Amino acid sequence: MSEQVDNKRPFFVQVSYYAQHLSVVTSSRMLEKYRQKGAPDRGYTQAWAAMMEELDSGIGRLINTIDRLGIRDNTFIFLTADNGGRGTIPGGSRDRLPTNVPLTGAKHSLFEGGIRVPFIAAGPGIRPASACHTPVVGYDFLPTFVELAGGKPERLSEEVDGVSFAPLLQDPIAALQTRKSGGIVFHRPERLFSVLRVERYKLILFWTRNGTV
Repeated sequence: MSEQVDNKRPFFVQVSYYAQHLSVVTSSRMLEKYRQKGAPDRGYTQAWAAMMEELDSGIGRLINTIDRLGIRDNTFIFLTADNGGRGTIPGGSRDRLPTNVPLTGAKHSLFEGGIRVPFIAAGPGIRPASACHTPVVGYDFLPTFVELAGGKPERLSEEVDGVSFAPLLQDPIAALQTRKSGGIVFHRPERLFSVLRVERYKLILFWTRNGTV
């Protein structure tokens, strides 16, 4: 990130880490740190844990830069993942607890282990250490960013499925705009699997080639 920032002009930066995806890459120093901690209680490896700390450190450097530039008070920071954790880890033991316990399933599935992801937000008006339990989804980011930038999400194309969760940043129990589909939808046609989430309820639908079961 450049050290020269015009505080009067808004900007958007997206950093997409490859860590925690397929390859396991970490430094020898960090790997030794986690080898000394012993075997994990789940199907992870010491190398995977070491890579996780390297990722955390990288995010920390980004946040420290925002602080050093003096723009923390008017900058929103969002941390999330595009899918749930992996079910198997390269080199991991299948004799230990599954990686996503207590959630069922993993990446590629529509069970909670596949679609429930970490989501942390910080920025103006967000109370530190607060928590929100209203479900949101990745396709809500576009209308949310529009609203945070001073735009009107309701003017977005009808093809935009998401709703702005900006109200939740100020009030964790605020009401959101009604979703066009009535809830949050996940659909994996190649796996014949669909999910509809409405408030605390979740409908799981397994498709057959000729109908549903």
